[in-house]
Amino acid sequence: MPKSNMKFPMRVVNHGDYSTMEIVISDEVKGMFNHVASRKVSKAPHYPPPVNKRSHSESLALQQESREDTMVLSLLARMGMEKQQQSLQDRISSPPSPLISRISPHYSPYTPPPSIPTNLHFRHTKLLKRIKEFSPLLEAVKIRLDPFMQKLMVEDEREYDGLTIRVPKEVRDYLFTFHERFEDLYQNLEEKGHKLTNKQWRELKGALKKIGGISLVNLEDRLLEICKEFVALEPTLP
Repeated sequence: MPKSNMKFPMRVVNHGDYSTMEIVISDEVKGMFNHVASRKVSKAPHYPPPVNKRSHSESLALQQESREDTMVLSLLARMGMEKQQQSLQDRISSPPSPLISRISPHYSPYTPPPSIPTNLHFRHTKLLKRIKEFSPLLEAVKIRLDPFMQKLMVEDEREYDGLTIRVPKEVRDYLFTFHERFEDLYQNLEEKGHKLTNKQWRELKGALKKIGGISLVNLEDRLLEICKEFVALEPTLP
């Protein structure tokens, strides 16, 4: 820190038994330090007053709307107070019920529960899961079989009319019998599924897999070929 060349005059002050030296500070020196620790006054920001851009008619309309809202709220509050007062008067004017009726419990007549039915059976979770698993498989096979069986029914009608047929009667009878068993299983899977054994479930899965492997492309021209392939696979239904 640089040293100051400023010199301050000093004076001797006698205190009786001892004397002290005091520094005499001139007005010039005091003026140099007037700004130290002085209070800084910040000027508050000045904002222009808000300008109402509404017209006189709009302001009057808003004032009227505000007065109407105030009147509605006041009316609702008054109606609520009148309703409470009326309810209180009704409770005061109506005599209370006898004490015995208030302390005596009201018992409803006892109704015995129904007896447990003798034909009640619980379903096995494993069978429920299998039924849920096989339902979409049967649905998919049914969609494939329906147009195929319609072609066989046309063959029956042609034979009845004495026309030439492509599929022999014994083959059609075998396929019709198979389709009847399939429809019965498809319609009553919820009931029949709980009676199937593990072996029958496996047979059903194998039969559905065999039917799914038969190609039904160009069904009209390949009808006899498809029927022979169906019979050769011998799908077994439970």
